[in-house]
Amino acid sequence: MTSRRTLAVVAASLLAFVFSVLGVSSAVAADVDDFTFESLDVRYTLERDADGVSRMRVVEEFVALFPDTDQNQGMRRIVPDSYQGLPLRPSFESVVDADGEEWDVETEDVDDGVEVVARGDGYLHGAQTFVFTYTLDNVVSDFRDTGLELYWDVNGPDWAQSFGRVSATVDLGPELADAVGATACYAGPHGSTDACDAIAVEPAGDGAQVTVAQNDVAPGETLTFAVGFEDGTFVPLDTSFGGSAWSGVQVGGIIALLLVLGWAIAVRRGPLRNSPGRPTVIAEYTPPAGIDALESAVFLSKTNAAIPAEVLEQAVVGSIRITEGEKPRFGDAKLVAELIDPSRADGDGLMLLRSLFPSGVPGETYEFGSQDTRLSSTAQKILAEAGKALKSRGLYRKVPLWTRLAPALAALVSVVVVIVAGIAMIDAAVHAMWPVLLLIAGIFLTVAVFILVAHTPLSPAGAEVRDHLAGLREFIEWAEADRIRMLQSPAGAERRPVDVNDPRQMLHLYETLLPYAVVFGQEKAWSERLAVLYESNGISAPAWYAGAGAFNAASFSAGIGSLSAAATSSSSTGGSTGGGSAGGGGGGV
Repeated sequence: MTSRRTLAVVAASLLAFVFSVLGVSSAVAADVDDFTFESLDVRYTLERDADGVSRMRVVEEFVALFPDTDQNQGMRRIVPDSYQGLPLRPSFESVVDADGEEWDVETEDVDDGVEVVARGDGYLHGAQTFVFTYTLDNVVSDFRDTGLELYWDVNGPDWAQSFGRVSATVDLGPELADAVGATACYAGPHGSTDACDAIAVEPAGDGAQVTVAQNDVAPGETLTFAVGFEDGTFVPLDTSFGGSAWSGVQVGGIIALLLVLGWAIAVRRGPLRNSPGRPTVIAEYTPPAGIDALESAVFLSKTNAAIPAEVLEQAVVGSIRITEGEKPRFGDAKLVAELIDPSRADGDGLMLLRSLFPSGVPGETYEFGSQDTRLSSTAQKILAEAGKALKSRGLYRKVPLWTRLAPALAALVSVVVVIVAGIAMIDAAVHAMWPVLLLIAGIFLTVAVFILVAHTPLSPAGAEVRDHLAGLREFIEWAEADRIRMLQSPAGAERRPVDVNDPRQMLHLYETLLPYAVVFGQEKAWSERLAVLYESNGISAPAWYAGAGAFNAASFSAGIGSLSAAATSSSSTGGSTGGGSAGGGGGGV
């Protein structure tokens, strides 16, 4: 702040010099900071409230000397809102002129404190008086080397104007007058240890007065005073977590959330539990009846894989063909979908094809990886329709709404209590660590409760589909030798005989399961095995895939990843004993 003011003064001086050399009118070079103060006289009334905390009423009388040019319409004053880490809580009463008439006032919270702007009806010229009246709390601080002090800047070192005189009077009542200790005052730029022109401590009625003064205060200079008090005269604001009444409220909110979390766990294990499924997972090499790859992805909450799986499903059934695009200089070639026969698509497939191929004319193409909002919008509709279809098939159990709503509402009320109490403590200058940690903990606990009660329990039919898909995933993830043994086992034969010595039967099986391999994140390994099977069958590429050469598993899996991205692209030391300096106290600008 001081450095910015100093730079502004230097810049203004240089501009004035340049304009004078060029013969430009001084009115053009005028700046709102180009004025001075004849005087600043401040009266402080220091008190101790019922809780022992310091409170001070401040009456500042500025006499500004504005030039004859039309440049100033009022005065700007910034009052700090914190000191030594404690809130000052400024409360303004008025801003009046020498006759007691009120100026038009605007206040605004800024980084440095509270900005107060007092304006007249038009431009101001000559001597103008501004009397600011406000109160502050927590002005007396407990310094490590000097104890309790009122260590205060009268004007502060950030003014761009000079002051002919700066003075201050501190009025102390009888309960404080007898507790006054050492006093000192300093004048000059920030960090100066030069004594001020005058300081006196005198009786005043039943109390006492401390007066300080300094003449000819240059821009960037301040008058600072320190008045020490005996230990125990004031009670410093307790900023510890336990010192705030709100701490008990916040802790109570956390305890309530822990109880609600236990309630939610009980609900999840009780009314929201899934129906029991198979006692053990049995490897499967056929998909569940009536559940395609897209619906399997939605059912397993793997929605990022749903659209790529549907694309492959349409390719395998023959409604589209996947081709390799032109290979760029760097990276892999992108995959392109070509419309072949839309009549082979099912309901979900038709929705997807209409998005990829708006004309519906065979031969139309779509390049995977292009950020197409039309595709992402259609993808959301397809996923929503798949979710509705799964519910309509009785895969989930219905649960009374209140079973979920009651713990959710209890968690919401509790976390609001935690948040409000945390904000109140931070606003009251309580050390932020514990309030913030508990606030974060409260949010996490609430999220956990919502996740628990949001679970939709599986019906017996749903549990069977879940376990069937688990068996299918196990089959896909197995090593090739394990899959062969499974297909040759009696359990495998009971489902549908597969001649492992017939490459075409094996190829058909692997092609059919390719969309499900995408659902389980195994498309790269599965496509590599497909490439081997195509080669053993003397096929360079399948009917649903066309490339520059043989089937390329790496390019294929990379293209599937780009399709997934395209489909989902849119979905914060004291000074009374002589060890202080000018500008080291509270107050000022």
